[in-house]
Amino acid sequence: MSPMKFKTGITALVLTAVICCVLCPSCSKQSAAMTYGKTEITEGMYSYWLSVYKTNFVYTYGDGKDSSEFWEKTLPDGTTYASYAYEQILRTIKFFAVGAELFREYGLKIGTDVSKQIDSDIQEKLEYAGSRPALNSELAAFGLNIDGLKSVYIVEEKWQAVYDYLYGENGTEKLTDEDIDEYYRENFSCLGLIVVYTESRRVTNEDGTYVYDSEGNISVAELTLEEKEQKQQKIAEITDKLDAGYDFAELAAEYSEEDLSYYSSGCFVGADNSNIYGTALVGAAGEMKEGEVRRVDEDGITYIAVKYVLPDRRNLQDSDKEQLESLEDWAVQKVYYDKFSELSKDVEINEEVIAAHSIESAPLNTYY
Repeated sequence: MSPMKFKTGITALVLTAVICCVLCPSCSKQSAAMTYGKTEITEGMYSYWLSVYKTNFVYTYGDGKDSSEFWEKTLPDGTTYASYAYEQILRTIKFFAVGAELFREYGLKIGTDVSKQIDSDIQEKLEYAGSRPALNSELAAFGLNIDGLKSVYIVEEKWQAVYDYLYGENGTEKLTDEDIDEYYRENFSCLGLIVVYTESRRVTNEDGTYVYDSEGNISVAELTLEEKEQKQQKIAEITDKLDAGYDFAELAAEYSEEDLSYYSSGCFVGADNSNIYGTALVGAAGEMKEGEVRRVDEDGITYIAVKYVLPDRRNLQDSDKEQLESLEDWAVQKVYYDKFSELSKDVEINEEVIAAHSIESAPLNTYY
C-alpha cells in the first residue's frame, strides 16, 4: 500500500543511506522542499512527485482532462479539487520523508535485487528516451535529471522497506488477530440493500445481454423524465411495503436492480470500500441502529438499506470473506496512517519552495 491512494504498487525492498547521500551533485544543490531528521526531500523530488500524483488524480477523477474548470470543482464540503489533491499529495511526500528517515534510524540495508531493479528501471527509461542527454532533457520538465530520478526511486523503496519492517510477515508492529477483529467491529456495518438507479440505465441488446463500450464498460443511457418518475414511484412502493411489514429479502429479490443475494449475510459497508458504495451510504451505515431501515440517495443511485447484526468474524460465510479479503490490509493501513501522521507533524516544510509549485501548473507525468 502506498502512502496515498492515488498511486499503488511500490514493491518491497531493503536499502541504506540517507537521501542527501544518494543525490547527484546537481540535485544536492537544490533547495530542500522539506526536512525530517537528517533526511531532505529536494525541490526536484517534490516537483516530480507532484506531477506523478497530479496525473493519477486527473486520470482518476477527471478522465485525463487537466483544466482550470476541473481544479475549481468542489467536494460536498466545499473544498476544491485543487486544495484536496494538494493536501493529499503533500501528506504523501511527508510520509516518504518519514519513511526514508526511519529507514536510516532502523539501520536497514540495501537489497541487491532491489538495486538491480532500480538500475533496470533507469535503463528502460534511457532506452525509451534514446540517450542520457535526451532523458535528462525530458526529466527537466519535472525538476530532475537521471540521478535525481534514481534518488526518487530509492526513497520510494525505502518507504516500502520500512512499511514491511513494521507491518510485514515478521513485522515489529505486526497486527494480531485481535487487532484485526477490533478494526472489523469498529469500522464495518452489515447491510441488506435494495438498489434502484434513478438517473440512468444499462443498455442491453434484444436478447437481454449488456452492450459494452470501446473500453469494456457496460454502456449506460440517461433515463427519460417519464422513466425517472417511474423510478421514484418504484421507490415509494418499496417504502410503503416495508412500512406495512413486508419481508426485506423478498422485496430485494423483487425490486433491487442489483442482485446481491449471493452475499448471504448482507453487504459489508465501511470507509474502506466507499469507492463501491459511496460516502453517503457509508456514513448512513455508521449512524444506523440494528434493524433500522433508511433511504440513502447518492449520485443517481437510491439505496433502501436495513442494518443487520454484524456477524462474528470467525463465523463468516465464503461470500462474506470475499468482501472482506482485504480486511487485514485495511487494518494495517489505518495503523500505519496514524503512526506516520503523528511523526510527519515534525516534518519541516520550506513554504517558499512549496509555493513555487502549484498543482494546477505542474506538468502531467504519464511515464516517468
